[in-house]
Amino acid sequence: MVEPSLRLMRRQNGKGGRRMGLKTPSGGMNKTVGPEVLAIGDVLMDYQYWVDRFPQRGGDVKILMSSCSPGGSAANTAFSLALLGIRCGFCGRIGKDAAGRRVEERMRNAGLDLSCMQYGDDTGYTVTIIDDRSERTMLSFRGAAGEPLELTAALRQTLQTVRVLLLSGYLLADAAQARFAVEAAGMTRRAGGLVALDASPNIENVPPDILREALAVTDILLPNRREMQAITGVWETGAGLDALLRRVPIAALKLGAEGSALGIRGEYAETGRWHIPAAEVTPLDTTGAGDAFNAGFLASYLRGEKPEDWLRAGNALAARAISQKGAVPFDGMEEKVCAGVG
Repeated sequence: MVEPSLRLMRRQNGKGGRRMGLKTPSGGMNKTVGPEVLAIGDVLMDYQYWVDRFPQRGGDVKILMSSCSPGGSAANTAFSLALLGIRCGFCGRIGKDAAGRRVEERMRNAGLDLSCMQYGDDTGYTVTIIDDRSERTMLSFRGAAGEPLELTAALRQTLQTVRVLLLSGYLLADAAQARFAVEAAGMTRRAGGLVALDASPNIENVPPDILREALAVTDILLPNRREMQAITGVWETGAGLDALLRRVPIAALKLGAEGSALGIRGEYAETGRWHIPAAEVTPLDTTGAGDAFNAGFLASYLRGEKPEDWLRAGNALAARAISQKGAVPFDGMEEKVCAGVG
C-alpha cells in the first residue's frame, strides 16, 4: 500500500467524476525517460552588482563585486532541481544571439532538458543591485521572454508526460501568456500530472479573471506572505492559509526568517497543516531564496517524503541560497567577472 504522502489523490470533475492519482516515486502513471519536472517561465541574463549602499537619484557609488549568469525565477528553480538530481526541463524564450547561446550552454551544462526551448528577438536581461543589507533592487528588460510562448509539438508531448509542471506567475501578467499557461496546465492535469504555480511579485497586478482561471488549474501554490495577501487580502499566516486552501488543494507559504508553512485540504489523502522554522543563517544575498525553496520543496515531494519534509527541504535550500552570492545555491553556478573591484 502506498503511503498517503507519496500518493496524493485529487478528484477530477470530468466525465464520471473519476479520481486521478498523482504519480508516485516508485513508478507513477507515465513511465518515461524524459523530464520529471518542466519549468516554464522567463530566462534572462542576470547581471548582479554589489554595493555598500544604493545611490541617491543622480548619485554615484562604487561596485564592490559583480557576476553574470542566466537567471529568472523559473530558470533559477530549474537549475536547482537539476543540480539536486531531478530530471528537469525548461521552456522559455531566448534570442538567437550571444547571450542566448550562453544561456543555453549554461543550462545544458547543468543537465537541463532544453527540447522545449523557444526563440525570439534579443535575449532579455536583469540588472540587480545588492546593498550592504543584502536587499536587492532590480531593473529588467524582458526582450524575447516577453513574446508569448507556443504549444509546440515537443512541448505538448512533454506536458503530458511530466510529473510536475512548474509555472512562473510572471506568465500571468500578459493575457496571451496567461492563456498559454492555463492551457498548458490543463494538458498536464488531464494526463495525471500536478501543476505548481510560483505566485511571483506581480501577482497583485494580475486581473481577477485571469487569476481565477490560473488557480483553478493549480495543485500547489507557492507564494510568499506579500503574495498571499495580494491573492487573499489576508496577512496572518493561519487565516491566509485558510483563504488559499479555498482556492487550491495545496499552499506552501514562504515566510522568510519565520520559515515556511504548508496546508493541504481534504480532497488529498494527506490532510493537515505544518510549520517549519527557518534555519539560522547570516544572509549574504537574498536573490533567489524563494526560487531555491521551490526547488527543495518539489524535490522532496518527488522523492516521496512526508509533507513536513517538503518544507524542511525548501527551507534548507533557501538558507543555502541566502548564505552565498547568487541566485542558485550551488558552488560554481555564478560566474564572477569583476571580483574584488575597488
